Amino acid sequence: FVLLMLPRRVCFFTAAIAVQKAGCAYVPISHTYPAERINYIISDCQPKLIITTSEIFHQRNQKGELNIGNAHLLFLDKTDLKSVDASPADLSSPDIPALLLYTSGTTGKPKGVLHSSHSLLCASLIWKLELGEDAPWLATAVMADFSFIASTFDTFGPLYYGGCVHILGEDVRADMDYVRKYIHDNHIYRMFMPSAFGVAMINTYELDLKRLLLGGEKVSGINPEKLTGDVAIFVGYGMSESLAIDTQ
Repeated sequence: FVLLMLPRRVCFFTAAIAVQKAGCAYVPISHTYPAERINYIISDCQPKLIITTSEIFHQRNQKGELNIGNAHLLFLDKTDLKSVDASPADLSSPDIPALLLYTSGTTGKPKGVLHSSHSLLCASLIWKLELGEDAPWLATAVMADFSFIASTFDTFGPLYYGGCVHILGEDVRADMDYVRKYIHDNHIYRMFMPSAFGVAMINTYELDLKRLLLGGEKVSGINPEKLTGDVAIFVGYGMSESLAIDTQ
């Protein structure tokens, strides 16, 4: 396993794809996690390599609370990527592990669930089947944490079929005014929002989205009078165990 603890930037997806091409599975975790959760995941999956940045690692390990075990550390900002072969051998395969997702742990300890490349491809088919021939020309914005199942549907679908993925930064993804303007200015077609945030957006603005998926908690409080735009709203429940989302 290769653990990814990276900022919300393009480098995360570059690293994720590189890990898969190397025939390994990546484990996404957020650097905002409590040290106890980070250490538990590292202890449980025993990664051979941790890819992060020196800033994130030293910021989280100021008091020496992180225990990386026998894993090697790779700081992207300290690595000369120009000296690396840009076209390495592709060791990926549909049936080998590609992604290890950990559950929230709300009912006990977090559980790691392993998914194959084939599973990721099947999950991304939602984008293709929903949008058809328009799939390569439409954009999605990623609000969910990269370690949360919802992010896989907002990223791998568009990436596999030629769509455009916009990453909302850590410092702005909870700013309603910013998110509303970003959706409008960048012609975002589809995105996931946490239920409470999404309901607040619906009740405050006329959204330019065409597809909005809400999830993570119970949806309540939507003002019917605010449902005047063209956006289709889906309430989803994501299951890390099956890399699927049920909608209603």
